[in-house]
Amino acid sequence: MRVSRPIIVCLLASVAFAAPTLAADATVDFGLFEEIQPLGDAGGSPPAPEAGVLLMQFWASWCHSCGSLMWDMDDIVSSNDGVSYLAVSLDEDPDAAAQYIRNHQLSTKSRDRYFLVGVKLLSASLGIDTVPSILVVTPTGDVLLHKSGHLNSTDLKDIVGAIRQQP
Repeated sequence: MRVSRPIIVCLLASVAFAAPTLAADATVDFGLFEEIQPLGDAGGSPPAPEAGVLLMQFWASWCHSCGSLMWDMDDIVSSNDGVSYLAVSLDEDPDAAAQYIRNHQLSTKSRDRYFLVGVKLLSASLGIDTVPSILVVTPTGDVLLHKSGHLNSTDLKDIVGAIRQQP
C-alpha cells in the first residue's frame, strides 16, 4: 500500500500539535509556589490563592507566540476584576527569560503580572509540556480551563468565559 506524502505530513502535524489535556480533576498545589522565584526586576511574589481567579501562562523565551499571547492575557486581566496573571517561564536559563522580558518590554503593562522561574515541580505536577499553556485556576486550586499550543480568538473567548463563570 502506498501512502502519499501529504497525508503523512498531515498525520504527523496533527500528532505534533495535539494539545495535551489535564485530568478532569486537576488542581494546582499552591504549596509548590514556594519553589518559585521572581524573574529579575520584572518579578514579584505570586498572588495569594484566595486573591481570586488566577490566569497562569506557561511560556518560554524561544516560543514566538508566547510573547504576543502575554499582551492578550494582559487585556483579559485588565478587563476582569479579581483576576491575577502569573507568567511562568519554563526556560532552563533564567537570564534568557529575563532578557526576553526586557527586550519586549513585557513588564510594563499589567498591574497583576508576575514572571517566575524555578517551576519544575509545579509544571510537572500539572503535566505541562507544551508552551504556551494557559490555565484558569480558582482560589481553591481547581483548574477550570486548560488550553495549550497555538491559541486563536475562540480559545481567548473560552478563557474569558471561564473567568466570568466565577463569582
